Amino acid sequence: MKMFKLIFFITVIFGCSYGVPALLSSSHIEQKEASLQLYAYRESVEDNFNEKCILCTESKDYKATIFFTKHWKVTLWRNQAYLGRTLITSQRHFSTYEEMTDEEAKEYKEILRLFLPALKKTFGTTHFNVAYLMNQAYKPENKEEPHFHWHIIPRYEGKRTFADEVFQDPDFGNSFDFQRKQYMDEEFQEKAIQAIRENLDITFLEKKNDLP
Repeated sequence: MKMFKLIFFITVIFGCSYGVPALLSSSHIEQKEASLQLYAYRESVEDNFNEKCILCTESKDYKATIFFTKHWKVTLWRNQAYLGRTLITSQRHFSTYEEMTDEEAKEYKEILRLFLPALKKTFGTTHFNVAYLMNQAYKPENKEEPHFHWHIIPRYEGKRTFADEVFQDPDFGNSFDFQRKQYMDEEFQEKAIQAIRENLDITFLEKKNDLP
């Protein structure tokens, strides 16, 4: 019995360290290989913002959309003081982290798993700040119920150049500076979105198609 336990212990250790698949069931392997489907529209779209809540604007009406899923849309932030800065915004309108469903949370986690490496490959990001802020949404002058979203702020050790534009991160090693500004035009936006998409597995839809 002691010998059996010893052999089992050694098998587990080597299995965890070297990826021996004998201890993994086929269902576990299939679950790990399954990947979230990302969508974008093949045709270029024009901005047609939701007047009540800009974050409620659908992807087919939002030019800055990189891709979208059932529960989230990922858009390029116009202020590119931190190259590749993006928003991950919930498709439905809710306000707080606690209101997020289990399915939305699972999908969000998978988006980060796929999207952050794509940004790193595109721009040479050193690491990321992922921020749940929404401070401005709670100012007294904002009467509407806030729309839940996350900020993805890529950080860089040293300067980066993209589309003939130079980007610096003078705060590297410290918190990002929300007040830094480097607004880019639509031509840059299109180039950046295209470059990011090339590092993602995206299914392209016709503009008026619904999700499968």
